[in-house]
Amino acid sequence: MSFLPAKTDRRVGFGLALLCILAYIPAIFAVARGGLPFGGDAISAFGPWHAFTSESLGRGILPLWNPHVFCGMPFMANGQSAVLYPPNLIYNLLPLHFALLGDAWAHNFVLALGTYKLARVLGQSRSAALLAAGVLALAGAVSARLYVGHLTWHAARAWTPWLLWALLCFLRNGRPRPILLWAFFGALQLSAGHPPVALLSLSFCGGLLMIRSLSRRGRGLSLLPNRAALPLLLAATVLMVASTASTWLPLLESGRFSIRADLTFDTAMHGSGTWQSLARLLLPDFFGGNLIPQWSLPGYGHEEAASLGLLAGLLAVGAPSLARDVQGRLPRAVLPLWLLLPVAFTLALGHNTPIYQIAFEHLPGFSSLRVPVRWLELWLLPGALLAGFACDGLFTRRSAPPFFRWVLCEVAMILALLALAAAISPLGAGFADAVKLQKMVVEAALIGMVVAVLGAKIVFEAHRSEAHRLPRSDFFRRAFVVVAVAEMLCLFWRSAHIPRPSRSIAWPSSILAAHRAGQRWETNLENGAPQTNGGLTSGIDLFNGYDPAAPRRFFRFASALEGQPFFSFSYQVMHRAPLLRVASVTHQIHQREKFALHRYEGAWPRFYLTGHVLRLPEERQMAALKRLATRDFNAKNQPVVAALTAFPTVREGGMPGRVVGSKRDLNWLDVEVKADAPAVLVASECWYPGWRAFHWRGGRAHEVKVEPANYLFRGVALPPGSRHVTMIYEPQTLRLGLFLSLLGLGAFFGAATILLHKRQHEIQHSSRF
Repeated sequence: MSFLPAKTDRRVGFGLALLCILAYIPAIFAVARGGLPFGGDAISAFGPWHAFTSESLGRGILPLWNPHVFCGMPFMANGQSAVLYPPNLIYNLLPLHFALLGDAWAHNFVLALGTYKLARVLGQSRSAALLAAGVLALAGAVSARLYVGHLTWHAARAWTPWLLWALLCFLRNGRPRPILLWAFFGALQLSAGHPPVALLSLSFCGGLLMIRSLSRRGRGLSLLPNRAALPLLLAATVLMVASTASTWLPLLESGRFSIRADLTFDTAMHGSGTWQSLARLLLPDFFGGNLIPQWSLPGYGHEEAASLGLLAGLLAVGAPSLARDVQGRLPRAVLPLWLLLPVAFTLALGHNTPIYQIAFEHLPGFSSLRVPVRWLELWLLPGALLAGFACDGLFTRRSAPPFFRWVLCEVAMILALLALAAAISPLGAGFADAVKLQKMVVEAALIGMVVAVLGAKIVFEAHRSEAHRLPRSDFFRRAFVVVAVAEMLCLFWRSAHIPRPSRSIAWPSSILAAHRAGQRWETNLENGAPQTNGGLTSGIDLFNGYDPAAPRRFFRFASALEGQPFFSFSYQVMHRAPLLRVASVTHQIHQREKFALHRYEGAWPRFYLTGHVLRLPEERQMAALKRLATRDFNAKNQPVVAALTAFPTVREGGMPGRVVGSKRDLNWLDVEVKADAPAVLVASECWYPGWRAFHWRGGRAHEVKVEPANYLFRGVALPPGSRHVTMIYEPQTLRLGLFLSLLGLGAFFGAATILLHKRQHEIQHSSRF
């Protein structure tokens, strides 16, 4: 059960580590020049989030709340911040550009090594297991997702083969050690920051249990190896769930209040695949690679990229024929794995088949993947393993069918014609990316042609050696693996989209120097999502930003601001609307050719006291706010718009008092007030469940309810004589989650200690004999 038990396997581990280093040569050069290794979400989301987390933890603060985007929103509960994921400590130890590169490389190595171990447990030879590990670690999806900055997806999926490996080991011997490792790997994946991948992995585990049950029907009713196995499996599941409760419990709560809760089927279907999506699996880069502009789709190119290379893809598709052994038998894992391929393709087509809508509306958790082409993930791991099985079968049968080498020859001829046609075809007028895409098609076709020719030559020589009874199948198998992995390495390099060295997660210092305490800015940047979270690392509060878990109330407020419905996680303000005054927006940071800062007049203060409450139904509140926003702010008694039952102790009165000052950190807010009459303290900070408020009077703290005010923001009712108000973000789900996680981690360490002590005792006992 050791990870690398033999000297040969240790050499394999070093080889896979070196392969992953070679894959990141373009990113390494970018970091050496002082730039960031990845663009996209690495600049707009994960880079700022990791920097924000490191700065907060460095001050000894757990970043529960992010006050710097969308007028405030939960941070740890957003599902992708991965604050409690242990490997993310690298961001506290290294500069951001080095940490991003180290994070990607380490998880690539974990993915490759886990796939190798899984393939070996399934019975593949070392060469075939290396093929599976190499093509999965360098798959088109990995390079595509990494270079658009999807680091949490990459981190989460790295643990999928380890989960299956540990579960398979447990199902074979029923011992507690592998099932404890299974729980450990599952806990890491659940905390890595991409819940949909974790759901897919657990689905793989459930499918493995189902397949084993069906395969053991003739051997008894039990699918487990012994009577103690079922309690062990249940206990491990409880440990996994409990130890990650601090991650998934707050996520479940925040999901009810995020924009994802408004996700409709029609919105999700914008990411449906087409027949071109399926062609990309076997012809990588032919339809535009991992670029957003491409021949096949207007978007989601990085999520469509699911290629395992030409050789591995053909092996996977032909596995039911190629994977048979000398006696013509098919390994038991091949058929279940192969059946996943049409399932993946069908789901990826989205609204092009009726199946997706049925599953979207009736299967729990199915809609969390949102974009249909993400179901191509079901092709990647099975496809890599099938390629390994087919490789073994292709080079071990004494009388292998010749059709595979002829398929490769025909593919080579087709790709040669394709390269010629693409090279001489005229470009479409007005298409800015046509030249780049044409070049990619020619290069991809030529690479594919060379790979197909080399593969056909190796297969031909192997079959000729077998015909002359020369035992050289291992040599040819290794040569075939080298060609397949080299193809993937070339594709990985060609997929590299390195941001310019000048790109940063922060804004220019000349802009940052203009910021003053208490201001709230909003962004209108020409590149959309990149750098919309630039204020996060500088402590600047933004009205908008970028976060897929943004509060639903904010987007409804923004819809009223713009006067039109929209769906965008990286919302950019398009119109100068009066409602920006209500949100206390003072400036706009603008970018065309360079950054500039524009001042807005008439912004409401961040905090004010009022005794005038306009109680209205929720559907009428935005219209009332729009009317109020067109007037100048009334410093004496500006109204607050609230629900019909809000702030019952506050009635229409005279001068309510004034705000003296305020101070704030991430998870709390202090406001000095002078309340002369019953009043509402309005804070232009987003309302969210979990906020508690206390007002101080007579040296004692009295809790008061935090309620929505001015639709998006929050307010508290104060009695006369109040002088100090404290608001604290303290969600009960997080408290319960941390308590359960501590219990789970304690149980983990206890079980590991017992198993280690038992193992040492067995070793000592065996040494006596």
